[in-house]
Amino acid sequence: MLRVVSTPTRDDYLFPTLPDLNIRSVRMPSSDRLTRWRSRADARLEAVLADFDDALLVGECPGSAAERAIHELRTWVQASTNELRTHEGDALIQGELRERCVQAWVHRTASVLQRAEDDPDAVDRHLRLYVGMAFEASARGYAGLVAGA
Repeated sequence: MLRVVSTPTRDDYLFPTLPDLNIRSVRMPSSDRLTRWRSRADARLEAVLADFDDALLVGECPGSAAERAIHELRTWVQASTNELRTHEGDALIQGELRERCVQAWVHRTASVLQRAEDDPDAVDRHLRLYVGMAFEASARGYAGLVAGA
C-alpha cells in the first residue's frame, strides 16, 4: 500500500498542529486569566496600530514604522504570555518544533516588512494574526511557543 506523506511547509508552523493536553492533569490557564490577557493584548494591539498609522501620516518610512510596531507588540506578547505557560506544553514544544515555529513567524514578518510600503494593511493583518495565534496557543497550554521566543 502506498502511503502519501506530506512534508510540512513553513506556513504549517505558524499554527502548528499540537496534541490536546489532558486538562485533568495539566494546570491550564483559567478562562479569567485568558480573558484578561486577550483584553490587554487587544488594547496593546490597537495602540501599536494607532502609533503605526500616526507614523505613516507624518511621513515616516513604512518599513521602519512597521518594524517598530511589530517589534513592540511581539516583545509585549512574549513577556505577557510567560505567566500562561504550562510545564507539560513546554515539554512538548522543545527543540526543533519550537525553532521552526519561531522561524516561520520570522519569515512571515520579513515578508510583511518588505510589503509595508505598498500594503500597510499587511502590518495590521500580521499583528492581528500574531495575537490570535498567541491567544490560541496559550489557551491550549502552549504559551511557550511565543513566550520569551
